[in-house]
Amino acid sequence: MVENPELHVIDFVTMDFSGMDLAEVESFMIEYLQDLKANWEIIPPSEMDKDFIPRDKNARNYLTEEERQQKQEKLVELYMQKKDFYDRTDPFFRIIGKNTFEGYVGHIYTNGKVVLDKFFENQDTGRVAENQAIYVMNISDFYRLSSLPKQELIHNPLCKRIYHAGNWQGKIQTVIEDKRKSKTAEELKKLIKTGNVQK
Repeated sequence: MVENPELHVIDFVTMDFSGMDLAEVESFMIEYLQDLKANWEIIPPSEMDKDFIPRDKNARNYLTEEERQQKQEKLVELYMQKKDFYDRTDPFFRIIGKNTFEGYVGHIYTNGKVVLDKFFENQDTGRVAENQAIYVMNISDFYRLSSLPKQELIHNPLCKRIYHAGNWQGKIQTVIEDKRKSKTAEELKKLIKTGNVQK
């Protein structure tokens, strides 16, 4: 999965296809396997990002081969945790923007929450993302907020930031299980109708 990020792991164990005919199953599968695509880059880099040199960039040059290997193993483990976690949460839809594998992937839930997480730092080399926060927002604010660069987004009170540390999965699970009502499907239909999002 790390080498082929476009592959999705699908678990049909919890699905009950009894009572469906072949055409209904096929229709369900076509819908289930589709991602939505935004016509903008989700959380685009700002000018500051382009000039920014990571704190540990020089430190990386001083890492031994063993330390580099251990670091890579930790990043792959985090990638696998993220992939497994989001697959288990069964999002209503996933949404990707331009520069998909170098950008954030949105997980849209039926309660109207959108969870943005980054899996890859570099599409060409397959370098797994590190030191990237998770961003949580309401679907009604998604179009506006997700087009902002990080420097603006992190100070916006309508967006919550969660780090991949401690019980990050529990924090996201709490967001997903929030029972407040939302018009998720209506908000998505609006975005599709305007052409900002396509199936």
